[in-house]
Amino acid sequence: MSDKLRPVRCGCGGEAIILKADEYHQFPDTYYVSCTKCTAGVGPYDTEAEAVKAWNRAMGERTAKVVCNGTTMGLSFCCGNCGKPVHSEGKYCHHCGAKLEWSE
Repeated sequence: MSDKLRPVRCGCGGEAIILKADEYHQFPDTYYVSCTKCTAGVGPYDTEAEAVKAWNRAMGERTAKVVCNGTTMGLSFCCGNCGKPVHSEGKYCHHCGAKLEWSE
């Protein structure tokens, strides 16, 4: 594999690794890239190269405004890029890697 994995951008301190699903997995013989500490990850992909390309695209330079959604449990902050919940002190979305822009 010639392409290098970009670092995890959410600030968790984890490392990106390539995983191959075994025969007991829902999608056997497919590839994933996942963080060793948080929930960031991409996959399944048919080839290792496709998984690396998807990860690097997800961890690329982009920004997203944080949006506030009201829920039955109170307020939640979500990434304006992927729509998934983000931590209130986060600098990057740990789902898609976008740099978070917090409004005052």
